[in-house]
Amino acid sequence: MMASMFQGLNDVRWSSLDHAYGPATTVPTMLALLRCRDPELRQRGFSDLWSKVHHQGSVYASTVAAIPFLVAIAAHPMTPDRVQTVRLVASIGVSAAERCGDSGVDEVADKAVATLRDHIEPVRGFAADADPAVREAAVPALAIVINDPGEAAAALRDRFSVEMDRWVQVALVAAMAALAVRAPTIADTTTRWLETVADDATAAPVVRLAAVAHRAHSFPETVDDDTVPAAITLLDRLAFAPPTPESTAAAAPPTSSAAVPPQVTAAFADMDRAGAETTPVSDLLGVLHTALGNRVADRAALVGAQLGHADARLQLDGIHDARTLMTGWRGDHTVTITALAGLLPQEGPVAAAAAAALQACHVLAEPAREALAAVVAVHEPATWQSKDRATRTLYQEAVRALARLGDVRAVPALAAVFDTGVEVWRAVPVTGCLPDAAAVLAPRMVAYTAGLDVAAGRDSMSVNAAMTALANLGDPVAIPVIVNALAAAPRGNDAGPSVIPGMLNALGSFGLAANDAAGAIQAFTASNDPHVQTAAIKAWWQITGDRSSTYTMALTLLDAPAWFALSDGADLLAQLGPEAVPAVPRLRTLLGHRYEWVRVAAATALWDITGADEAPQVLDVLMAAWERNSATARVTAPCLARMGTAARPALALVEAELARPRRDSYGSIAKDDAVVAACRAVRDQFTEP
Repeated sequence: MMASMFQGLNDVRWSSLDHAYGPATTVPTMLALLRCRDPELRQRGFSDLWSKVHHQGSVYASTVAAIPFLVAIAAHPMTPDRVQTVRLVASIGVSAAERCGDSGVDEVADKAVATLRDHIEPVRGFAADADPAVREAAVPALAIVINDPGEAAAALRDRFSVEMDRWVQVALVAAMAALAVRAPTIADTTTRWLETVADDATAAPVVRLAAVAHRAHSFPETVDDDTVPAAITLLDRLAFAPPTPESTAAAAPPTSSAAVPPQVTAAFADMDRAGAETTPVSDLLGVLHTALGNRVADRAALVGAQLGHADARLQLDGIHDARTLMTGWRGDHTVTITALAGLLPQEGPVAAAAAAALQACHVLAEPAREALAAVVAVHEPATWQSKDRATRTLYQEAVRALARLGDVRAVPALAAVFDTGVEVWRAVPVTGCLPDAAAVLAPRMVAYTAGLDVAAGRDSMSVNAAMTALANLGDPVAIPVIVNALAAAPRGNDAGPSVIPGMLNALGSFGLAANDAAGAIQAFTASNDPHVQTAAIKAWWQITGDRSSTYTMALTLLDAPAWFALSDGADLLAQLGPEAVPAVPRLRTLLGHRYEWVRVAAATALWDITGADEAPQVLDVLMAAWERNSATARVTAPCLARMGTAARPALALVEAELARPRRDSYGSIAKDDAVVAACRAVRDQFTEP
């Protein structure tokens, strides 16, 4: 049996085939490990196959060659982990089918689908296996191996009619919807079938919810005012087992090695915990939220039902979806913020997750201010280092969220963090949000920064965060420690350029108060590293105000090869105003640059330097760039606001931006809010009082 399973394995010229990282010579070893009794070795085989042979859903020549052996391994009753093997086969099939489409232009994908269809009988067997987990894993492949879409849909419906396991039924619903997207000829019948399943009072609520979600996702035109109420009704009927002990157990703060910054260690720990706290319907709810898209009010209603659910794990899903909604979509999120605030008194994982979501929402968390302050007030500062993960997270995130709102009630907790030295890195990013408490926090930030091993160049994340916090606090007491750090920072390697610009930016933020650092900054204005040079020139201008030398250095940047240096040079000239008129011909040349960000910087500089004389071509460039890349609105919109009535031709673009519910890739809620404010300023100039 073993021999037949791998028959022909050595006949394949694996060295002539490729995977994600080169020749596929080790694929036979990966396949053999799937039969290994040692779980660690077996998992290594799966890990290598997913990461190399099926990397991020890709299909390679080696993937096609591996399919017959994967099917044979999965079909053998003594294979240790048939579920994972079948799941891998199905994922390859789905990815290949999606790449084929109707055009069939991807030859490798075509071969993968054809190879899988050569093994239709084993796949049918997987879909009817005695183990429901194997059946569930096989369902997506069942929709692929049957060539005719109508026959494939019939097979899925037949399987559904005899299936007793609700999670296999959920998989069948998802497969039917996906099949109909690939094969529009069965769309109408599939839509009606999904509606029938959703309305079937005898079906399990989770199966009906799956039908509602996948129908909405695959057929957006079916979404109406009844979609969310139907989903909420079904959601209310669900309940699941509590989270596994591993996800809520007491644990000390994660520690990092010298080579791994604590932020990175914590991020991976958060990812692991988030995975442990998901529910069986997390993906379904994600599908439904994706389907609802810009229907922000409907999504908020769904989130509200999730947050108010009696099941704690469904509340955790709701917290995740609330955070995604508020950070990704505009609108009045007061109701959602208030609902999150209402979860804080629960303590435990739900309260901790709610506090983290509020912290991530920054200024949007205003309606939760008093609830956050109450959490901070009822806990001692030592709670920051509690060994109970949920309690520690609740307190830390409440303090951080309160600080982001500029509330000085967070100051004693933050001061205690610096005094104890435990997980200070979590406090640093929010410390700068409290400039009114600089007298208390700035000396502590200075001491913390002085203790960073800048010369080693290992923890650039901590160094850059410290520089940003010191700049935002705005207390000149920080200037000497920044100058010392700048002198100690390594140069000429990967570590130096990653921290030096941040130090220069921090010094520049102090303006004339940092004039004594001018000499240290000037040394970097001729740096060969464009990141360092541009930061140094900008800092030089901020702390000296020397218009003549800044003009000369800005012109130097206009000849730099890096696009961001060109943009920064144009921005500096714009700040000089009419004194930069001699640079206008060079700026006009940059209006034809291949990159829209450079074109935008040149156009805005031309307006700020010359005014109405350049209005027509400035408008042409700004509008074209905005239409090509909506993220440029964070520069174009403020410029249009400065242009006054000359911006009238761009009014339609401004109105469209204001009507768009989704935030763009501006980098933060605050930046998106700034774009909206600038657009409103433009519009208001043309609105009758």
